[in-house]
Amino acid sequence: MGKPSSTQPRQPYGASDATDEDGFVIDGATGLPVPPTPSRKREKFIPLSKLSDLKAELGRLYRQAKSGKVATSDASRLAFILNSLGRVIVDAELEQRIQQLEQQLEGDCDES
Repeated sequence: MGKPSSTQPRQPYGASDATDEDGFVIDGATGLPVPPTPSRKREKFIPLSKLSDLKAELGRLYRQAKSGKVATSDASRLAFILNSLGRVIVDAELEQRIQQLEQQLEGDCDES
């Protein structure tokens, strides 16, 4: 009769993957548990455009560092960046307020 058309070894009858009572998937060919595929949990996106956003992110970062999910050295670096962003936000808001005041003063001077 000729060669089989597939180059893969044939599994014995009933040797497909199955799930045991603990919920693990068992490889039908080897009988060993198949490692689960890691799920990529998407982190919640937090905008960092307001001081309240930064406050929430710093709190989340602190809790992750305290629980060991983030190394404290990494948390320290990220907290420094978040604090820098906070200073930039405050400075940008002050700059905008100063510009508004200057425009109001120019308008008052023009009316005189």
